[in-house]
Amino acid sequence: MGPRLVQAPTMLYPFPPLIGSSSHWGPIQTIAQLGRDAVIVTTASHGGLRVSLTALARMPEPLRQTAYSRDGWFEEDCDWALPYLALGLHAFEPNPARAEAVRAAATRTVQVCHAQHSGCWPPCSWNGPMAEPDQPAFGVAEATAVAPPSSQSSIADLRQRLMAHGAEALDEGETLQLILIRCLPRGADAASVADALIERFGDIGHVFGAPRTDLARVVGPDVAAELDLCQALLLRTLEHPLRQREVLSSWQAVKTYLRARLTAAPREAFHVLFLDKKNRLIADERLGAGTVDHAPVYPREVVRRALELSASAMLLAHNHPSGDPTPSAADIDMTRQVVAAAKALGIVVHDHFVVGGDEVASLRALGLM
Repeated sequence: MGPRLVQAPTMLYPFPPLIGSSSHWGPIQTIAQLGRDAVIVTTASHGGLRVSLTALARMPEPLRQTAYSRDGWFEEDCDWALPYLALGLHAFEPNPARAEAVRAAATRTVQVCHAQHSGCWPPCSWNGPMAEPDQPAFGVAEATAVAPPSSQSSIADLRQRLMAHGAEALDEGETLQLILIRCLPRGADAASVADALIERFGDIGHVFGAPRTDLARVVGPDVAAELDLCQALLLRTLEHPLRQREVLSSWQAVKTYLRARLTAAPREAFHVLFLDKKNRLIADERLGAGTVDHAPVYPREVVRRALELSASAMLLAHNHPSGDPTPSAADIDMTRQVVAAAKALGIVVHDHFVVGGDEVASLRALGLM
């Protein structure tokens, strides 16, 4: 087995790579294409597979978690077998006999890596199922060949359409491409990155609402920071009217803001919108974060923070990652506890909103407070 290299800092490389361009193992000397989304590369000391971010997003967890895989690189010794099997890359081999031989070799390679806990990839620190002698690795049984993505308009064409007809002439993926091209490294494939993000998170709303750490697993920390900045700008834009006029006069503005803030959160988060005497927004603060179905809330802490901000009223809000905004019994009980604690100090709780998917439920409208 060849030497393992120290993991390089996560960064994006253009796809497909070019001979002479950089890789985790030095300048690339040879390239052989396997479909549109994968190439075999060699350097002076190493070799392996490189897959596009679109293909990487198709791989099931934990198969894509290797030393270099956040950028789509899979080392020759053992890691190469994971995308080869999980993405069905044998379908792109020009010779059927070679395709079957390499597929069999990849299967054996993965089984040996599992059985020996070789350190070629993270199953040595993973508590999931291990492969048996006649059983393929986790996720490989569901493998299908990578379908080449539909043709993408060039960035120049997208910009021309934007200038001629406005943003409404672009679909979600095209809009995301034009945003990404401003922050991706020179030469990176914005279409592939946009496809990978939408495939991972579902739609453009969930892309921009995703936690920065989750975005970084797909596009690296630098691009994730830029996308996070876009989300922050959106929230400040939606928050502005809530600070300028009475919140109670525009429930739709409140619900739009809360959807942007909470819909894409992967775990429950409890927010409080603190209001002044004129029911204008003072601050929106997260006072509880938890699991996919529970966020701990402490009524005394909510009221204490209201006193610190000199708030006269509050709006409570939290999300249901399941997508169902129906308040639970625990939601109703917690709301009543906060209302009672606040009332004792002359602070009004106007409502408690539950965000689930694109829907926002009001406990007051439902007669639950």
